[in-house]
This record gives sequence, C-alpha cells and structure tokens, in this order.
Amino acid sequence: MISYRHGVWLLVACIALTAAVVSFVGGSEKGENARHHGRRIDTITGKLCISCHDGAIGPHVLYCTHQCDGTQGHTIFKKYPPKGREREFIPLSVAKTKGIVFERGQVTCVSCHNLRNPDRYHLAVDNAKSGLCLSCHIH
Repeated sequence: MISYRHGVWLLVACIALTAAVVSFVGGSEKGENARHHGRRIDTITGKLCISCHDGAIGPHVLYCTHQCDGTQGHTIFKKYPPKGREREFIPLSVAKTKGIVFERGQVTCVSCHNLRNPDRYHLAVDNAKSGLCLSCHIH
C-alpha cells in the first residue's frame, strides 16, 4: 500500500512527466503553443487550423488535400516535395532554413503561417517579392 506522502510524490511525478511530454510533442520545430483568438494553439500542427477556418467559426480559407491543381487553394497534408516534381521545389533542408516548417515531412498550414507572427496573416516568411512562395517553389 502506498502512503499518502508517496502518493503525493507519485502524483507530482506524473504531472511533471505529462508536462514534459506535452512540451516535447507540442514543441517540435517551432516551439510551444501560441495564443490565437483566445485559444492556445499548437504551433506545429495544421489540423486544428481547418477545424475553425471552415467558415463556421473563423474565416473560410481555401486549401486542397486531394487532386490539387492550384485552383482550389494551396495544397496541405501532402509530402514535400511532391513525388516526381522535385526539380520544381527548393530542397526540404533549404526550405527549413528559410523558416518553413514541415509536419512529418508534409506541407501544412503552419508551413506558411506562424502564429507567433502578430501580423494579420501570420506569415512564416515575409512575402515581399514573393519571398514566402519562393521559400519552396523555384518559379
């Protein structure tokens, strides 16, 4: 049987371990969570973005997940660079040095948007002279 004192230490250890895991998982490449319209948002995953930006809660954004040809919005949740089109894209390692984040090697919302940037569109890279686009696309 565990004494009260040992039980308290066990609880403290579990809380510390949970905090460490949440920090590691939520942190990945860009770091922790960010405040976004009153919510704490994981800065590395794009799936939460589209749960609000579907027009019901936040403004609707165009994005494409299947059979993308560029007319439906930017491709997300796809491997970078696209298979067979590697020559059209900057190498992954170079794109990362420019500030682009890839979630498990995929383009997601946080590849182009950094919630730590307080500007309206939270761009990960300044888009002057198409800087954001040219961080991945060669032309």
